[in-house]
Amino acid sequence: MLSQVWSKPTSIHAAVVLPDSYYKEPRRQYPVIYWIPGFGW
Repeated sequence: MLSQVWSKPTSIHAAVVLPDSYYKEPRRQYPVIYWIPGFGW
């Protein structure tokens, strides 16, 4: 979608940080935080 907006190939670099318990408790639900710099608050 960003590529369409900017009319050129566009990508976003991302990382996922998981807590230590993620693989030990696969049925547990975790909150999520999306942090997108450059979109001011």
